[in-house]
Amino acid sequence: MCDGWPFELFGDQRPVEQQRGWIHFEVERRLLALDHGRLRRAVSELRAGGLKTEPAFATVLGVSGDPYRGLLELAAETDAELRARIAACDF
Repeated sequence: MCDGWPFELFGDQRPVEQQRGWIHFEVERRLLALDHGRLRRAVSELRAGGLKTEPAFATVLGVSGDPYRGLLELAAETDAELRARIAACDF
């Protein structure tokens, strides 16, 4: 706790670009860049309702199973594949 705010420190020996958190961040950034705001609004609504970021993306994109693993798998998709996935969503 610092000034009433809880926080957590995390360390990993792997280079940043190989860390799961970074990979999640990058695929989320790519997804948002490939859309025109619809995805951002849908994810934001779920997050406002209490869902964490990765589960919100997974829910909107129809990724089944573990949302954290699912986003790692999405990172391997091309931009064209991600665009098609977004287009198939009903938001």
